[in-house]
Amino acid sequence: RDRGRKQHQSQQQQQQQQQQQLTMEAVLGRVVLHCRDQHGSRFIQQKLEGGTLEEKQALFDEILPAAQSLMTDVFGNYVVQKLFE
Repeated sequence: RDRGRKQHQSQQQQQQQQQQQLTMEAVLGRVVLHCRDQHGSRFIQQKLEGGTLEEKQALFDEILPAAQSLMTDVFGNYVVQKLFE
């Protein structure tokens, strides 16, 4: 039981590190690709929630043309939902 908890904590730390490694510069131009990835999707959701107006606009401009296909994507749908919040 303790081993499972440690493994879960390790996975959470790994996810946080991967998210921290992403930058807007790395994502721009490939936003839709990152929307379809678990870590990229979370990063983009965070930027849509707390990023600058310029960051939000840049993400919106790339997401909008692909919104229909992202709505049915396992990770992309969360990004589309975040656009409407």
